[in-house]
Amino acid sequence: MDKPTIFISYSRTDITFVRRLAGDLTQAGYNP
Repeated sequence: MDKPTIFISYSRTDITFVRRLAGDLTQAGYNP
């Protein structure tokens, strides 16, 4: 049952990356 932990860990890293990417796009003037 170690898969959920890996998934959660991956999701946290992914969310951090997505937030950073979204922030960069917003600064560039891109509005989703």
